[in-house]
Amino acid sequence: MRVTEQPNRRRQSTLLAVPLLAVALWLGACGYKPLSETRPDAESGTVAGTAVPPASGPTVSTGIAVGEEARKNRYATLARPENALSPDEIGYFADVHEGRLRQALAGTSIRIQRVGDRLLLTIPGRLSFDTDSTHIIDAARPALAGIAAVLVEFDKTLVSVFGHTDNRGDPGYNQALSEKRAISVARFLAEEGVATERLAGIGYGQRRPALEEDSARARTANRRIEILIEPISADW
Repeated sequence: MRVTEQPNRRRQSTLLAVPLLAVALWLGACGYKPLSETRPDAESGTVAGTAVPPASGPTVSTGIAVGEEARKNRYATLARPENALSPDEIGYFADVHEGRLRQALAGTSIRIQRVGDRLLLTIPGRLSFDTDSTHIIDAARPALAGIAAVLVEFDKTLVSVFGHTDNRGDPGYNQALSEKRAISVARFLAEEGVATERLAGIGYGQRRPALEEDSARARTANRRIEILIEPISADW
């Protein structure tokens, strides 16, 4: 979507302005609290007799960037002048984009947070996947389809899906599970019309907890899917 209208005065975010360093810290999952789920025992990691195979590369997600480095390279590829927003357009674009997402997700349990001109959607784990599964539950699909519809409309963004688990079970197992879940969500968005060249999937396993404590509350909060939406800027 190319923004052609400019407001007389850019709407100030309801959040405090966040300097670049704070944004970087936030992306390390240190500065916000996601939604709390209601089932503290919804997922525990390894289940005897099960295994999640490693998920990476074109055999899993042709066209979707997998991993942090691939995500950064994808953004750089998209940030060509003919595809990117100008600095004067980004703020208004983000305002309208946020409003459309809030409208589409009204009444759901998906949390929308704005930091600068980036948007972060947090989906509680119990509302997206069953225990030890990489198959998106049916109840989550309408909301994800609503997100995809807005992403198709506002197409000058990089969309990164992050998978997270709690700290129970084997770390390697949790890492593979979280990556496959992230890719599953990215593939669903692609099936709903979002261009694969705009999509990235990254699994963080238990490495980026939202809450740093050993409690059922923390484990519940840490099991989640996040979707980070970044406007493509020509001066990136």
